Amino acid sequence: MRRILLFTALNLIITSLGAQNTEVKSAIKFRNFAMEHGLSMSSILQITQTKDGFLWIATPDKLNRFDGYEFIPIRHEYGNENTPSDNYITALLALQDGSLLVGTNSGHIDRYVNKYKKFYHYKIWERLGEAFEIRGFCSLDSMNVFAFTMGGGIIKLNVLSGQVQRITTANSQLPSNYVQAMIKVGDNLFAIGTDRGVYYYDSDKKSFHSKKHLTQYSISSLALFKGCLYAGTGGSGLFKIETEHEYSVRLGKNDRDEFYHINVMLADSKGNLWVGSTFDGLAKISSDGSCNVIKRTFSDNFSLINNTIYGIYEDTEGSIWIGTISGISVYMPLSQQFKFYRPNPENSGTQSKQIYPIYEDSQHQIWLGTLEGGVNLFDPVTESFTVFNRHNSEGLTSNSIRAIYQDSKGRYWIGTGEKGLFEFFPKERKFVSMNDRSGMSITHNPIRCLFEDKNEILWIGTTEGLVGLNLKTREVLRDLEYTTHSFPPQIIYDIKPGQNENTLWVASFGQGLFEFDIEKKKFIKDYSSSKNKFSNMNNNIMSIRKLGRDTLLLGTFGGGINILDLHHDKITTFSEMNGLPNDAIYGLLIDQVGNWWVSSNRGIACINPETKSVRSFDRPEQIQSLEFNEASYLASSSGLFLFGGIEGVNVFNPLEIKTNTVAPIVHISQMIVLDKRIKNSGEQELEFAYKKNFIGFDYVGIELLNPDKVTYSYMLEGVDEQWVNAGNRRFVQYQALRPGSYIFKVRAKSQDGIWSKNYASISFTILPPFWMTWWFIGLVVLAVLITLFGGYVYRVNKIRREFKTKVTEIELKALRSQMNPHFIFNSINSIQYYILNKNPQIAYSYLTKFSSLMRKILQNSRVNYISLAEELESLQLYIDLENIRIESELKYKVEVADEVNIKTMLIPSMVLQPFVENSIVHGLLNKEGEKRITLRVKKEISHIYCEIEDNGIGRARAKELNKNRTRKHESTAMKATKERLELLNVDKERKLTINIIDLFDEEQNPCGTLVQVFIPFIKE
Repeated sequence: MRRILLFTALNLIITSLGAQNTEVKSAIKFRNFAMEHGLSMSSILQITQTKDGFLWIATPDKLNRFDGYEFIPIRHEYGNENTPSDNYITALLALQDGSLLVGTNSGHIDRYVNKYKKFYHYKIWERLGEAFEIRGFCSLDSMNVFAFTMGGGIIKLNVLSGQVQRITTANSQLPSNYVQAMIKVGDNLFAIGTDRGVYYYDSDKKSFHSKKHLTQYSISSLALFKGCLYAGTGGSGLFKIETEHEYSVRLGKNDRDEFYHINVMLADSKGNLWVGSTFDGLAKISSDGSCNVIKRTFSDNFSLINNTIYGIYEDTEGSIWIGTISGISVYMPLSQQFKFYRPNPENSGTQSKQIYPIYEDSQHQIWLGTLEGGVNLFDPVTESFTVFNRHNSEGLTSNSIRAIYQDSKGRYWIGTGEKGLFEFFPKERKFVSMNDRSGMSITHNPIRCLFEDKNEILWIGTTEGLVGLNLKTREVLRDLEYTTHSFPPQIIYDIKPGQNENTLWVASFGQGLFEFDIEKKKFIKDYSSSKNKFSNMNNNIMSIRKLGRDTLLLGTFGGGINILDLHHDKITTFSEMNGLPNDAIYGLLIDQVGNWWVSSNRGIACINPETKSVRSFDRPEQIQSLEFNEASYLASSSGLFLFGGIEGVNVFNPLEIKTNTVAPIVHISQMIVLDKRIKNSGEQELEFAYKKNFIGFDYVGIELLNPDKVTYSYMLEGVDEQWVNAGNRRFVQYQALRPGSYIFKVRAKSQDGIWSKNYASISFTILPPFWMTWWFIGLVVLAVLITLFGGYVYRVNKIRREFKTKVTEIELKALRSQMNPHFIFNSINSIQYYILNKNPQIAYSYLTKFSSLMRKILQNSRVNYISLAEELESLQLYIDLENIRIESELKYKVEVADEVNIKTMLIPSMVLQPFVENSIVHGLLNKEGEKRITLRVKKEISHIYCEIEDNGIGRARAKELNKNRTRKHESTAMKATKERLELLNVDKERKLTINIIDLFDEEQNPCGTLVQVFIPFIKE
């Protein structure tokens, strides 16, 4: 039974001479993704892509998002409104505004806005009263969509307002509520696939057309292709609908290949129709009508992952995503521009997929040498191989072919890896060892390269040095002259024409580059690293390519490309440091526009020598393998480039290799603050405390074709002065950022040099510590100003207080000086009176007491405060003097409470005397009868309480009797006393207060005066 390959395999072609032609060609390969790559489930129901570049995958177990690097499942969480309504996702639609519409098996419809990282839920079935599975969506315009269901008809939804209208069998001409497909076929016309055929709905008129198709079939999918409507059925295959006619479309070439159960269809942008089925695989109908059936090949890792397909989608880069029950298969046309060929080891009877020398003869035939499969003639037109090996050809003793060459006479020469040189006769399928004709054996030399000079000498590069074969005489030339100072080259990998017709370039593995004179038959120059001019040359040279007149490109094993400037005698290197994928360069080719193409141990690379940009081709589905081989490269006369390696040969036209013109879309995935990951919803300003100043960013540039080739540059405004090249690194961290506002920007560039149209950015602020905030600094400045002002005020007030104190002391002294003369005047008058009345004894006693009182007054005038005992003693002397003057009519009594210590308590000096004097002068002198003064002293909480009580005539009566004298006295003694009390109270918290109370008898007649004096405790 014939084996079905991934795509249509080439037929095995039998060519001339009866050789068995064995060839395997993979037209396309798939890149496959399954659960081990991060998918939440293998069954893929639908796939779509939103404007932000993300790919969305619907599965029965969660919604998945893909950015080219990883799949991120988004699960429903009970009670969390910002998650999908259900994990069973059945339908997806990318809306024009960039949001995503999500339909579920339970009938819910959600809208996801990636900018805000939010799901918005439409409560459709809560309003309609019943729920049905959402089968898919179809856009009506930018705001309205149709959601078709399995059992609930069609729902028209306004995605902005959430308003819904329902189209069912009950309220319209919809023949069935089971709708599995819907597609727009005109301005307002929609084709609807139901379990009862295809019907047409006019959205403008809100009615169904009379025409209908395939009413006896259950329609599972619809597609517009080449102006016709194609309908896939759930068991009867594919139909093409033209106006009023229906045609069955056969996809397979026989009954086994027939597509009966069709699930999904897609008309791509390149004019192909893709058809996915249940069990029968994938079919591709080209614009010319040809059909290619693609099925799973279990021995091929790059084949379709499963034959049951539910979803097909074309992304913005032109790649086709196939959703199956075992994962996703992706066909990427841009990654498969290299055709891939290899001999089939099963049919050839030997392992032959490793390709070494590739050679084009004068008839433009391409010959391939294999590691163990002999010589292969490859025809690019018929894409076939003809094999010549030791099993089917005469004389060949080794299938290890390392060199192929056709000389100027049309003879073929084959260098083997272990049995030396053979002459090859293709028509006779015959090989002749050179030992048979030359008489000098070179049959045991491992040969790596062959080249004929103008003298018909075939120069043979072996692992034991350079050997010449005179093709005229068949003489072997050994032991060549060597005029340089080092050893002659041993392991020779390449020979090319030299600077002139008399010289050759000889490349050695281990000893570098040599120049050889074919006339003198000797090495004339050594370019090895032992010479100072070329000290940076890598000596493991695998290939030589002449560039212009004076420049050589040297492919080296481990040193990249060495560029030898012969005019200036200098070497420059282009290596991994400059962007090469690998420094082991096997083959070097130059295309017609000047680009360098190289094969390596990391695929194929194209270098633009002007811009120094490198484009790598290393995807498994692109090339035969990552590892290529020496001597396995060719620029054919037809313009094709061939590079061979360990799994076959890649063939391509370098001028037809297309680039991906779609710019990557860059996103900032998340911020990392200390160890906390933050996803910015774009709705709030991001602010962080000053200690949270270790900030990181994860970012991604979405290019689904070659995500690992996307490079990045970033900038943090406020830190970086220019863009920082990050290479392929997708994260960056900043440490110990200072408080302030920042904007992080990142942009992405594809392998093809296309920069993202816009950069992604995120703004954030690191708050300063409170001592660096404006309000705190303001408060500090204000506090300093207040302190300075307070200090100033305090100093001024202190100076003022000191000044007032001094003024007070001066005024007190002045008042005392005023008061003392008054008392002295009265006392002298009394003494004068007794002298004039010839009473010397009383005058003497008076004078003695007066002198004692004067002495105390002089002593107390020097201090502000005296003890209560001293005050009472002075007061007693004064009373005695007054009593003498009024002839002992005055009775004076002092009552001191027990708690009062008169020796330690301090009071202002002579504060009581003016009140006692006033009682005597105004209250008692004019009174008839007993004259009495009582002084009482008590201790209050914070004051000394003194009472001066007399039984005089009272203030009102005294004022009437002594108007003239009183006015004068009031202006001296009492006025001075009041002023003195005011001065004593200056700047005092506790004041000295005086209360004067008039006393009355029972008949309300004046009977004396009571003076209350409150003196605060003195702490001096």
